[in-house]
Amino acid sequence: IALLFWMMLGLIWQSIAVYLIADPVLHFKPAWWWVVAGSYCLAWCAGFLAIWAPGGIGVRELVFVLTMQAILPQHVRESFQDQASLQGVLIVLGFLLRLWTVLGELMLAVVAYAWDWRGAMGRADARGRKPAGQIIPPPSASSGASSGPSPAAG
Repeated sequence: IALLFWMMLGLIWQSIAVYLIADPVLHFKPAWWWVVAGSYCLAWCAGFLAIWAPGGIGVRELVFVLTMQAILPQHVRESFQDQASLQGVLIVLGFLLRLWTVLGELMLAVVAYAWDWRGAMGRADARGRKPAGQIIPPPSASSGASSGPSPAAG
């Protein structure tokens, strides 16, 4: 349940960012943010489920463009001269969303490496590593599981 909560929170956060990217071009009313959010979430899920495409590349953008074309309000469609220019804008938006995602992942990677720079450098004194030469004790006999003959059975 906690993972689902974090996924939903992440998609809502990304949807707000996508709306802020798309709004200057498409001139949505703030009440229509859910159109962009729904299109982005559907595209993200389709890209996630496309196991043949690494990172959903191409699939996410295609689903975003097709979904936006299908559900754009009429006043947004009429603000463009022709269908080709609208499609071009949506394709550029799809590319910008991919770029946004890649930049976000790179920023997250930088934060992770900065947080655990010793581990990123492969140093022995990194958090979570056992000191060299430390022997991990075998499971105790009180656990109830026997993995072979006991030493006393000789």
